[in-house]
Amino acid sequence: ERKAFTKASRFIATNIDPTIDPCKDFYSFACGGWLRRHAIPEDKLIYGIIAAIGEQNEEKLQRLLLQPVRRPYLASAERKVKEFFRSCLDIAEIDR
Repeated sequence: ERKAFTKASRFIATNIDPTIDPCKDFYSFACGGWLRRHAIPEDKLIYGIIAAIGEQNEEKLQRLLLQPVRRPYLASAERKVKEFFRSCLDIAEIDR
């Protein structure tokens, strides 16, 4: 628990902009440090920490869904979800 607290406090400290008055512009205060260190990708009109976290979560989820099924029994929720996800990627079958 202490490690998680230390990690969270470091994350906050590195991502705030202490030069901004939070009563005037809380978003810039809270995210200004992160925004200074991360450029907007060329394929995006806007970009922020929430979008970056969403992209990271999407990548992690895709990696998990592409891993082999560990619980192959018929009623396994893991098997059902992974097979459904993979069926969406099977373009040849979709085009039939």
